[in-house]
Amino acid sequence: MPYILEICTAGKTKEVSKRYSSRYGKKNISRSKNTASTPEAQEKVNERMSITNLRRLINENFGYKDIHLVLTYRKGERPDPEQAKKNLEKFLRDLRRYYKKQGSELKYIAVTEYKNTAIHHHLVINSMDTRDLKDIWKHGQPRPTYLDDTGQYGQLAEYLVKQTRKTFRDPESPCHK
Repeated sequence: MPYILEICTAGKTKEVSKRYSSRYGKKNISRSKNTASTPEAQEKVNERMSITNLRRLINENFGYKDIHLVLTYRKGERPDPEQAKKNLEKFLRDLRRYYKKQGSELKYIAVTEYKNTAIHHHLVINSMDTRDLKDIWKHGQPRPTYLDDTGQYGQLAEYLVKQTRKTFRDPESPCHK
């Protein structure tokens, strides 16, 4: 059976994977219409692929001294998911303005977590002076953590996907990306 050799270079990392496919090289195989819900085994495959895609995106665009940022809300002022989405959008607009003044461009990945926990946002952003975050995020405490120099951010990608798994298909979710 033929196999597919995939080599992906993203940032400092180079991933090599070898997998088999029964469809490889065959002609006129089309997908049928979706008639049933996704089987559990396929959901696991889809989740693994989303982790792989996010890991590669982080590895390619972020690196040493970039920031994993957690934005929390004060205990008495926690908003509903729709208001939290608006707060995050305003924060990102203000952050873009900050980066533009510094002469650079904002890169970010954002995830909002609100099921079974106090609502908060996880972001991965490019490097900046973290002392300025307190002036931009006025709803609570920003908690920055610098990324290390290994270029291996698979655990971070897995954590972010785990957070979105709970709320991704929820119609009330503030994030659908």
